[in-house]
Amino acid sequence: MTKKIIPLLIVILMFVSCVYSAGKKDQKIHDITAYFTETPIQIDGKLSEAVWQNTPSVDDIFISWEPAFGSIMKQKTRVWVAYDNDNLYFAFYAYDDEPEKIKTSIGKHDDIGADDWVAVLVDTTGSKQFGYAFFCNPSGIQTDMLMNSQGNTDSNPDWVWYSAGGVVEDGYIAEMHIPLKNIKYTSGENVEMNVLFARFIGRENIQGGWPIFEPGESPYQAMTKITYKKLNGQTQIEILPSITYGVIYDRESPDDWVKDTDQFEVGVSGKIGLTSTITAEFTINPDFSQVESDSFQVLVNQRYPVFYAEKRPFFMESNYRFSMAAMGSGDYNMYYPLYTRNIVDPEWGMKLSGETGNLTFDVLLAGDNWPGRKYDDEINPYAGDTALYAVGRMKYSFSPSFYIGGIVADREFADGYNRVFGGDVQLLIGSHTFMSNYLYSETTDEDGLTDTNGSAWGVEYSFQSPIFSSEIFWEHLDPEFRMDTAYYKRIGMDKVTAYAGFNLVPQGENWSWIQRINPFVFGYYLQDIDNNEDDYFYLVGLRINMSNQGYFRIDYRFFREYWEHIALDGEQMYINGSAQFTKWLYIYTHFYFGEDTYYDSNPIMGDFLSFNLEFNIQPNEKFTQNFDYTYQKMNNPVDDSLLYDINILRSWTTYQFDEHLFFRAIVQYDSYRERVLTDLLASYTLTPGTVVHLGYGSLHLNKTWKNDQWVTADELAEYYQMTQSFFFKASYLFQL
Repeated sequence: MTKKIIPLLIVILMFVSCVYSAGKKDQKIHDITAYFTETPIQIDGKLSEAVWQNTPSVDDIFISWEPAFGSIMKQKTRVWVAYDNDNLYFAFYAYDDEPEKIKTSIGKHDDIGADDWVAVLVDTTGSKQFGYAFFCNPSGIQTDMLMNSQGNTDSNPDWVWYSAGGVVEDGYIAEMHIPLKNIKYTSGENVEMNVLFARFIGRENIQGGWPIFEPGESPYQAMTKITYKKLNGQTQIEILPSITYGVIYDRESPDDWVKDTDQFEVGVSGKIGLTSTITAEFTINPDFSQVESDSFQVLVNQRYPVFYAEKRPFFMESNYRFSMAAMGSGDYNMYYPLYTRNIVDPEWGMKLSGETGNLTFDVLLAGDNWPGRKYDDEINPYAGDTALYAVGRMKYSFSPSFYIGGIVADREFADGYNRVFGGDVQLLIGSHTFMSNYLYSETTDEDGLTDTNGSAWGVEYSFQSPIFSSEIFWEHLDPEFRMDTAYYKRIGMDKVTAYAGFNLVPQGENWSWIQRINPFVFGYYLQDIDNNEDDYFYLVGLRINMSNQGYFRIDYRFFREYWEHIALDGEQMYINGSAQFTKWLYIYTHFYFGEDTYYDSNPIMGDFLSFNLEFNIQPNEKFTQNFDYTYQKMNNPVDDSLLYDINILRSWTTYQFDEHLFFRAIVQYDSYRERVLTDLLASYTLTPGTVVHLGYGSLHLNKTWKNDQWVTADELAEYYQMTQSFFFKASYLFQL
C-alpha cells in the first residue's frame, strides 16, 4: 500500500506546484564600510549619537526566507554599522505600521523566540565555518548563538555583549554593542568580515533578511562584506571563580529527616586570548551544578538513550564545534562525535580553539571521575581511576561552499582505551549539497583483554529550491564500531533515509494568512547487519504555516520494527498544531494514535494513544505562565488490558523583574512514577558568568510508613515529601 501511495503523491505534488510561485524579488546588494566613531556609543535604544545620523548602511527591502522564500517583508528595516577602537556596534530601526501589535518581553537570556526580533549573523574571522548570531528583541533582551557552515545554530554558548531597545510610534529600535575582546576576529588594517542581517515579525510569522538568503545556500554564501579600516588586537583574559553549596535531606521517618549530601565546592575557570583568533581555556574543580532543569521528556517505554542538551558553561560550545558533516539530531543515528554529557563528573578540563585564515581547529582534554566512583551496593574494581578524554577537530575551508575536516577522539580508562580517527567533507553546488564522513575505531576493554575495531560512515545529498526540497542519507556502523565520546543510538546497521516535499505559497489576498503549504513524504529503511532484520518507516504528511506563528501538521505512518528478533508491524496517525492567538496567549498541541512497539522480553504491537496540550500565558512583558499536560497510554490489543498509562501535569511560572533578575517555579506531577516535583529558583545574572543562583527542590512520593519503613502504597495514599534540597551558586567573571 505504501509503495503505491508515495510515488502517486509525488506526481500529484509536482502538478499542484505549477499553480504556485514564490515571487522572488531582487535586492540591491552592496558591500558595507563601517562608520568609525571616536566616542563610545551609549547603548540606550535611542539612536541619538552622531554616528547614527549617517546614511544607513542598509536601507533596502528584506526578503523572506522562512516559512516561505522570496516575498518582500512589508515592514521596512534600516541598519547602521559602526565601530571604535574596542567595540563593534549595530543599530536597527525596525519600522512597523502597527506598533501596538509588536510582541516583546523582558525575559532571561536566550528566551526571545516567540517575540519580534532583529539579528546580526557575522563571520568575524572569514573562516566561513563558524560565526556569531546576535539577536535582540524590542525590549533589548538578548539571544546569542554559534552558527556553522550549514546555517545551523546552537544557543548554548553565551558571550558578554550589550543591547538595548525600545518601541517607538512607528516601530522599534535596537542597539548592539559587541566588545572585540569577547569574540574571535582578525586584527589589522582594512579588516573584512562577512555579515547577514535578519528580522522576525511574529504576528506575520515571517523571517527574512538582507542580503537575500536562498534555499540550499550556506549563510556564508549569502553574506556581504563589512570593511573596518583598522581593528587593533585585543588581549582576552578572563578569570571565573565560583563557589557552590548544595545540601540534600532525605525523610527517614514521618517525623525525622537525615542529611544525605552536604557539599561545598570552590572552582575556577579561565580563558586567555593567545591571538585575536586563538583562545586557550582551562577549568579546575569546575562548577557543573544543574541550575537549569533538563527539558521535560517522557521516559517510559524507551528503546534508545535519551539525548539531553549541554548546559554546563565550560562545555557549551564543544558539541557544536566538534560536529561533523552528515550527522545531526532528529533522524540521524549519530548526533555528535563529541557528546560532552558523556563526561559526567569532570575534575578538570582544557580547551584550545582557533580560526586562522581558512583553518579552524579545536582541542578538548578532560578528566572524568565518574567511572571510578564508589558504588553503594558493590565493589567497583576501578574505584579511584579517572577516565581521560582527548578530542581534536580541524576544518579547512576552500570556499564558503566547500570544506574538508578531520577528527581524533580518545578515551582512556583503566587498562583500556577507545580511539577513533576520521574525516568529513561538505560541498555545495548551487542548490545541491553533498556531505560525507568516515570514522574508524580501535578499542581495548577496561580489563585489557578484548580488542575490537570497526568503522562507520555517512553520505548525504540534499536539494533545496523555493518550490521543492529533497534529502537522502545513508549511515553505516559496523557491529564492532565504538566511539565513547559520541552520542549514537545503535551499532551494527545500515540505514537509508529519504525526504521529499514541496513548498507551496498561495497567491492572492484571500490566502494571505497562509505562508506555506508543505506536502511531503519521508521514510527510512534499516538493516541489522548481524541478524539480517529489516526495519522500515514511511509517512505521508502535510504541514501548513500561518500568520500569528500558526502551524498545523498531519501525517499517516507505516512502520515495521524488530525487537527481540520479532517483527512488529504498525500504523499511526499524527496531528499537531500551534498558534500565537494573541500577544499574551500561545497554544500548542499534538495528538497521535494507532499502534506502537511495547519494548519487553515478549514484545507486542500495542494500541497506543498520546496527547499533549501546552498553554503559554503572558499577560505582560515580565510575567509568563506555562501549563503543560501530557497523557499516554498503551493497551494489549489481545485482551485490551492496560500495559501502562501516564498523566503528567507541569506548571512553569516565571517573573522577570528586569533583564538581570528573575524568579522561576516549576511544579510537576507524574502519575506513572507517582511523584510530585517542585523546583524553585531565584537568579541574578549581571552578565554571562557573573551570576548568583539560589534554589530549592523537593520530591513528594506516594509512600506509606509501614513496619518502621517506607513502602510504596498499593493505592493512592498521602504524598509525603521524601527529599528536599537547597542550592547556592555564585560566580564572578573578571575580564582583564
